[in-house]
Amino acid sequence: MKHEGEGEHLSWRDVLARSLDLGVGAVMLTKEAAQKAMDELVAKGEVSRQEGKQLLERMIERGKEQKERLEKLAAEAVERAIDKADLARASELRHARARIGELQQRLDRLEARSAAGQAPHELPQ
Repeated sequence: MKHEGEGEHLSWRDVLARSLDLGVGAVMLTKEAAQKAMDELVAKGEVSRQEGKQLLERMIERGKEQKERLEKLAAEAVERAIDKADLARASELRHARARIGELQQRLDRLEARSAAGQAPHELPQ
């Protein structure tokens, strides 16, 4: 079975254009790698300096957009996993620790009063 484009010779320009259209090149290429690729295309005469600059700018912009989308998706996936696993968040743990500390102090005061012979209901809150 032959896949689309299989056996077809693609120029760098075609590959970059297709990658750009798919958003793949923007995510996978670093700015430096993209700049190097553009410089090579310009040197070979496959694209003009202006075309290369425009394509590079589009790739960088798409890369930023893809990065933002991926970060959002990752954050949402982590949030769902935390909710599904019923895990406590750090803020919830801090709150629980503070509350435990308050209750421990109250218990210590009650025990001290009890040891001194005072009734617990006489304790200040």
